[in-house]
Amino acid sequence: MFDVRIYRDGMRAETVFERSGVAGQRQQTPDRAYRDGCGWQPSLNVKVDEQWPSGGYLVELTCTDGTNKRVSHHWFAVRPTAGEGKSRVLLVCATSTWSARSSPGPNPRAMAWT
Repeated sequence: MFDVRIYRDGMRAETVFERSGVAGQRQQTPDRAYRDGCGWQPSLNVKVDEQWPSGGYLVELTCTDGTNKRVSHHWFAVRPTAGEGKSRVLLVCATSTWSARSSPGPNPRAMAWT
């Protein structure tokens, strides 16, 4: 079981979705997932509400296993609705670069940030 919180990241976190006690399951990663995808079954589907403002959001997953608490974060963007004003700001997400260089390897405390 895990808990889910989705919030808009900014000067202050604005929670837009919360759910507790979501049933999850361990799913194997296929050898060619990089090419073919994982084919995993979803544990939860969340529809982005039209009222959510455009911007960067974080999904926070929290799992407690006995006395161990694990928290992970996953970032995504919500684009403006068609016809909304345009911005002069561009956000470049270097997620694949971060993932490639941030593998914990033999020392989980040694993370390389880009």
